Amino acid sequence: MYGKVLLGVLCSVTAVHGWWCEGHMLVAEIASLHLSHSANQRLEEYASYLHKNGPFPKSADWKQLACWPDDIKSAISMTSAWHYINIPINPDNLPDVPQPPADNIVSALNSESRTLGRLSQYNIYENSFTLGMYIHFVADAHMPLHCVGYFSNTFPPPKGDLGGNMFYIVVNNTETKLHSFWDSVGGMYENLPRPLDNANKHVLKNIAEGLVEKYGGDFTQLQIENDNYYSWAEEGHEVAVDHVYAGITNGTVVSQQYIETTRDIGQRQITLAGLRLAHLLKGFFQ
Repeated sequence: MYGKVLLGVLCSVTAVHGWWCEGHMLVAEIASLHLSHSANQRLEEYASYLHKNGPFPKSADWKQLACWPDDIKSAISMTSAWHYINIPINPDNLPDVPQPPADNIVSALNSESRTLGRLSQYNIYENSFTLGMYIHFVADAHMPLHCVGYFSNTFPPPKGDLGGNMFYIVVNNTETKLHSFWDSVGGMYENLPRPLDNANKHVLKNIAEGLVEKYGGDFTQLQIENDNYYSWAEEGHEVAVDHVYAGITNGTVVSQQYIETTRDIGQRQITLAGLRLAHLLKGFFQ
């Protein structure tokens, strides 16, 4: 399936964003720090194939490939549903709140895992496409607003707040989408221009090393080795309930404490995603 989709993508690419691209590249960079040279080389081979044969000039290495599914999302709309799962939050106990559809980030990750576990059975189109999607979705599954559908009297079914895209907050006198605020890790990260130059590659690596130093010790090996994708979504849902939506309504002027909490949780989730990605890629490529 992925190979056929890829062939349809090669002619048309439009940029869209998930975690903002810097967050996705940080997840991949953290994973890279924990992989062997040979594993990194194999990943580069697949990334290079997509980079050259798309061509996808922004995806110049496998860390930058982490952003690629957002680059192509509007060109192949069927992939849009693979970026999230709308596990409901329903504080007003509304009826007819929809459950997540069958096609979602969890089903996508499960499908991609099966392909990556049998690389020799698929062609290079399918393997390269699947790898790019998988790297990206591992990161998306750790972004809380990719794990929830918020339904209330303000945001009734069936659409709700569209993962925080209809929910606005005010940050430093500026109205912003809740989803965008969390995508940017509370305004910490921007979209570094791709393809990265050597200076920005160095910046990315330094930030990744800092995140591992600050947050890496927070997680047990059991947490890192958890490969149950739905449980990741449940973790994100819990973060959304306890922190993302806690104490705010549409239009809230958020406090400095809320900003700092967003930044702390966002960096922590990126670190956990990177460590988990490294563990999973070792299983496929080492």
